[in-house]
Amino acid sequence: MSKKLRLVIAFILCIAILGSLFAGCQKKDQSGTGTDTPGTTQDDKGKQDQSAEKTTITFWFYPRYVVEGKENGVYEQELIDAYVKENPNVDIEFEMLAWNQGPEKINIAISSNAMPDSVFDYPGRIIGYGAQGVLADLNFMFTEEDRKDIPQSILDHCMLGDKIYMYPTHISPVIMGV
Repeated sequence: MSKKLRLVIAFILCIAILGSLFAGCQKKDQSGTGTDTPGTTQDDKGKQDQSAEKTTITFWFYPRYVVEGKENGVYEQELIDAYVKENPNVDIEFEMLAWNQGPEKINIAISSNAMPDSVFDYPGRIIGYGAQGVLADLNFMFTEEDRKDIPQSILDHCMLGDKIYMYPTHISPVIMGV
């Protein structure tokens, strides 16, 4: 399996795992606590139970990956569609953030305790969110094999202290012209 494909798969897994972690912390709807609804069959009840087991993951993303000839967000939606096809118990609510308004939207979500399950953002801001204590530690996602494949200097940029707050998806030089 190519390294690029492994990173894409890891990214999708990261989204799914984070969604699962946060799904357990969401406020549950208590309106449907009664037993059977009049007029439903056992078969209908089974279908209701299956739909109740669905996990919804909210995912915010900036327009990073533009495929030639396609609009922003198409590539990400294709990844989501492929994941949902393989995992029908998962719904993913995807929102593309605007570069000029995204950081403010995320900060408002943090202050109002309304964060999405997963955010793909600039590494410097992600570490800042980790410092605020609003992100999950992702150490559990990294096997010894992963740690051997990822240079420590790259992994260090994904960490604050001993906690990992993001999965490295790529490396690139950043240059500032003066």
